Amino acid sequence: MSIIIHGGGMTGAILALMLFKLTKGDLEISLIEQHSPYCYDTQLSLNIYPPHVIALSRGAYYELIRINNIASILSSCATVIKQVEISEYHRLHEVFINAQDHQLSELGYVIELNIFRKKLFNFLKNKSNVTIYCPATLRKIKREKKKL
Repeated sequence: MSIIIHGGGMTGAILALMLFKLTKGDLEISLIEQHSPYCYDTQLSLNIYPPHVIALSRGAYYELIRINNIASILSSCATVIKQVEISEYHRLHEVFINAQDHQLSELGYVIELNIFRKKLFNFLKNKSNVTIYCPATLRKIKREKKKL
């Protein structure tokens, strides 16, 4: 049996990583992605697009680490969130949420997606039974029964 993941960007790459872990590398996984994780470097250097970031809750961050021990990948592109300010434009009220007030070391993390994307794809490329086709576009699927 094999699985083909067509696109999905970071979601598709994380799905490939999760499937690799769940099947202990016994399942053949193909990831087809239209955009190379390295194409964003040119766009960023030309200031075409600003760096893309996401904020992950503390729990989401640790769940990602548990997928396949990618702590070093995540920590290399993560910034800790220790305090969150909630305010409304033209209002004088502000609310601050501090990690220390809840006996936490952090509330979450901001992840720079360009760095994470490249490191995750490199990590997947080194896994047996994972094949990455990138940049590539799926044009046709032809299913055939294998003769035993």
